[in-house]
Amino acid sequence: MTKRILLISCALFLTCPLRAQTPNTSADYIKRGQEREKKHDLNGAIADFTRAIQIDPKNPAAYYNRGYVRNTKGNQGGAINDYTRAIELNPKDGDAYFNRATAKEAKGDFDGAIDDLTKVIELNSKDRDAYNARGLVLLNQKKSLDAALADFDKAVELDPKSADGYINRGAVKFEKKEVPEALADDSKAIELDPKNKLAYANRAYHRRKAGNLGGSVVDWHRTIEIDSKYARGFNGLAWLYATATQDAYRDGAKALRYAHQAVALTRRKEPNYMDTLAAAYAAAGNFTAAARWQRKALAFPAFVKSEGEAVRARLQLYAQHKTYVEQ
Repeated sequence: MTKRILLISCALFLTCPLRAQTPNTSADYIKRGQEREKKHDLNGAIADFTRAIQIDPKNPAAYYNRGYVRNTKGNQGGAINDYTRAIELNPKDGDAYFNRATAKEAKGDFDGAIDDLTKVIELNSKDRDAYNARGLVLLNQKKSLDAALADFDKAVELDPKSADGYINRGAVKFEKKEVPEALADDSKAIELDPKNKLAYANRAYHRRKAGNLGGSVVDWHRTIEIDSKYARGFNGLAWLYATATQDAYRDGAKALRYAHQAVALTRRKEPNYMDTLAAAYAAAGNFTAAARWQRKALAFPAFVKSEGEAVRARLQLYAQHKTYVEQ
């Protein structure tokens, strides 16, 4: 879920003149704080928004903007507090609810995020972004695939020329085992936005699961043509070449090349890609390296929790000098 842009404080004041001298009013400090945020001086921006609050504790724009920067810095708790105060001062600010939802989601408060996004929709029933965002929380948490699908249907209805709604709807249809329909939405998204790497990545994944390995390879290659630093694209190719059920597509050398690129691009911080590199080494016949990289992946508790015993089982395969083939 992406955050909304900084609230332009000028909307709350009759004028918002540029000033070369030291700021004096709450609006002045908000203005300078926004300029500092654009220059990535996040600490300076927070200091200015805090000063704006000190001058005018009832200025919702000051809280909103500080919340935005706090969220950017990873301080979701502080961001939630700021957005809550902004909402208390301006209960009809849908953007504050939307951004508070992103902070709540990041903290794991998924029900709270859904509640906030529902409020955004109550305030503006034509907010496509809110439907997409709520649908994604529902989908990612497997709370209700039908409810997620309804949200994505609405997003597509509101903006049928936006690829996002089709990408998201394709994902939920795939989860519902509606594979042809999911692929149709993926393709529609690509038709609308031919340079959307996520649309190609989703179709590549869905094609792979549907047994169309050739089509999957084409789509994965397209993702890295669009973005030469797209780690997910390199990982997708590596996983396919390392674990394909069809011998014609199993290629340890290619798997290793693409897996190393994915791991390097993510600076060895993404255990999923280390898991792929381990499978690639196994496909290439180097089971010692395969076991070493699998242990590196297993050192990430969150990865093990999300993937289950399958990742531990792969380590046992490599210890027995066996490759992993995805069924």
